[in-house]
Amino acid sequence: MIKEFSESTTLGSVRGWQLENPLLSVRILSYGAIIQSFVYRPFDRDIVLGFDTIQEYIDDNHCYLGATIGRVANRIKGGCFTLGETEYRVPVNNGPNSLHGGLNGFDKKIFAGEIKGDQLILTYVSASGEEGYPGELSLTLTFSLKEDSLSLNYKATSNQDTLFAPTQHSYFNLNGSGDILGHRLYSPALQFGAVDEFTLPTGELLPVAGTPFDFTRERMIGKMLAQSHPQLTIAKGFDHHFCVPHEGKRLFATLSNEDLYLKIYSSFPGFQLYSGNYLDLTFGKASSSYKEHSGICLETQYFPDNIHNQIPPLSILKQNETFVEETTWQVLRREA
Repeated sequence: MIKEFSESTTLGSVRGWQLENPLLSVRILSYGAIIQSFVYRPFDRDIVLGFDTIQEYIDDNHCYLGATIGRVANRIKGGCFTLGETEYRVPVNNGPNSLHGGLNGFDKKIFAGEIKGDQLILTYVSASGEEGYPGELSLTLTFSLKEDSLSLNYKATSNQDTLFAPTQHSYFNLNGSGDILGHRLYSPALQFGAVDEFTLPTGELLPVAGTPFDFTRERMIGKMLAQSHPQLTIAKGFDHHFCVPHEGKRLFATLSNEDLYLKIYSSFPGFQLYSGNYLDLTFGKASSSYKEHSGICLETQYFPDNIHNQIPPLSILKQNETFVEETTWQVLRREA
C-alpha cells in the first residue's frame, strides 16, 4: 500500500509517500528523493536518521541524511573533468574538490512522483549545464516495497556524453538511537580505496586482509575503528570505497545488532562505507541529536573520481545509452 501526503514549506507544498506492508513502513519525499523513515514495524523502530519535517531537510541537510545523490556521488578532484576534448568545471564544495553533485545537487531538487501499482516512480530532468555537467539527463527512480525489503532501481539517459554516478545516502542505526559502535558488519569486499587528506581517493587499491578494513568475517564496528591505521587517522574513521567482487546483483554487506539484520544487495561495483565521522546535528527526529557515529552509511556506487583514477567501470554515461543499476535493503529479525 502507498499513501501520499504533503507538507507546506518555504518551497510551497512538497509531496511525500508512505509505502507500507506488514513488516515495513518507508516514507519517501519528493524533495531530494529522500528516504525520511524506514520503520521495522514489529519493533516500531525507525532504522534511518532524519528529520521530522520536510522543512528541516530544506533548512539544513548538509549531512545528506537519506538523500539521493547526483549527478555524481562522492568527490571529483579539483571540481573539473574532461570528456572528449572539452573540460568541464563543477562547483567546489569540499576543500579543493566537488562533493555529491555540487552546491545544488539532486539532494535539493523536487522530483515528480506517481504511483504505479505497488511501485513509487520518481523522475527528474537535469538540464544541460546544471551544476556544470553537460547534457540533459533524465532520471527515473523506482522504489518497490516487497515483504521484508525495499528496492531502488535507477534508470537514466542523457542527450550528450556526461558523468553520472548516483547513490542513496541513508544513515542506518539498527538500534533506532544511540551510536553504531556495537553494530557488526560483514562484507565480501577484498579491497578498499586509499584516500588523501581531503578524503579523495588516490586510485590506490589496498587489500583489506590484516587491516581494520577487513569485514570478510563479521566484526564489531567500534573495535575496528579503535585500531591504529593511517587511513583511519586521515579520514577520522571509515570514509572509504570498498570493491565488491563479481558482477550483477549480489550481497554487498550485512549490518547487524542484537535483534536485526540489514542485508544490502546491489548491482553497483562497490560501496562507500562512512561511519558518520562528522555528524554534528543538534536536532533530529523526536528532538534527538546526531553526533559522531550516530549512523553509518553504506552507499552503493561507482568507484569515486574514476574519471581521473580510471578504475572501471567509468562513470561516463554515453549519449542515448541507458544507465541501469539497483540496490535492495532487506531487514530480517535476528532469532534468539
